[in-house]
Amino acid sequence: MFTRKLFTLVLVVQPQRVLLGMKKRGFGAGLWNGFGGKVQLGETIEQAARRELQEESGLTVDYLQKMGQITFEFVGNTELMEVHIFRADSFHGEPTENYYFYSLGLRWHKSAVLPNVPAISSLQNTSSLLSFDSKALQCSSQCNHPHCIGWNFL
Repeated sequence: MFTRKLFTLVLVVQPQRVLLGMKKRGFGAGLWNGFGGKVQLGETIEQAARRELQEESGLTVDYLQKMGQITFEFVGNTELMEVHIFRADSFHGEPTENYYFYSLGLRWHKSAVLPNVPAISSLQNTSSLLSFDSKALQCSSQCNHPHCIGWNFL
């Protein structure tokens, strides 16, 4: 019997670039990430996405576009991580570093040169299940494992 935990991921996208933070802890630590986290009791998924974006980047948004959902399964673990992905094309405020979450702050990256990241513009209505063994938790930003390629920014 699997239990599901709900998470969010927000990609802040501007023409030809995306805002990412180098994650300090938790799943994806040491990798460039979008902004997101756990959905808290009583929150909708979108409310959680907005809250996490504001907490981690200082940004607020009027509109979030739902881009898809990815479920992560770890072999030997009965917990599934259901990640709901959103895109924000416009925002209010200035990106503000939150060192609790991000060790190297926030940076704009040219979307055309991001390694191992699928084209953000083509990420539409995605629904996937990704299975990992325990080695996936030890991957670095230079990882070339087939199960990590394309998603090591999470």
